[in-house]
Amino acid sequence: MIPGFHAFFSHLTYDISFNHPLNLVILLALGILTEIGIPLLFTLEIFLLFASYYLGPLSVQVLLIVLMILIGRESGASFLFILSRILGEPFLSWLQRHFRWLFKNFEQIRERIKKHTTLMVTMVRLTPGFLQIPSIVSGSLRLQYSRFVLGVAISSLIYDFSLVLFGFIARVAFDKSPENLKDYFIIAFVVSIVFMWLVLLLRFRHVYDARKNKQ
Repeated sequence: MIPGFHAFFSHLTYDISFNHPLNLVILLALGILTEIGIPLLFTLEIFLLFASYYLGPLSVQVLLIVLMILIGRESGASFLFILSRILGEPFLSWLQRHFRWLFKNFEQIRERIKKHTTLMVTMVRLTPGFLQIPSIVSGSLRLQYSRFVLGVAISSLIYDFSLVLFGFIARVAFDKSPENLKDYFIIAFVVSIVFMWLVLLLRFRHVYDARKNKQ
């Protein structure tokens, strides 16, 4: 099973090139879907970790993956931005009624983004569970699009290159491990990263709930 697992991810990562445009389009589509709120169970994160592990952090394939995910995220975020800008407050009211968990501390985030668009878009997007909020808020407030796009780009690059770094750390750490154990190590490493992200998500939600109860 493990040799097949290794071959599967190796094949996927080596096929990321301009000679295989369909793979690039798939990455672009996955970036868009993630951005608009469709859960993909860490598909992009796991793929990027493995690509960095197998090919190295500065390989052409890894840089192409980061680029296509970035374009996908910018496209998805821009879609939410434009939709919120066109529909305005009625759209916000509808979202708040149907997705209450997404709008905890919404007014506080709204005021901060209004004052420091690029910085706050970056920071809020990097907070687990709040990926779509900056796009919706920035569009509804009709904030400057260039500042919003810059915030999306910065947050996306910080997040993706953090994953690339983790993959590189795993590559270095497990380089001298026995060949038949390498894949077990990297699987355990990926699982630990996903677990850490989930813990952060639950922690941030707990903190926001606590703050809201105090108000």
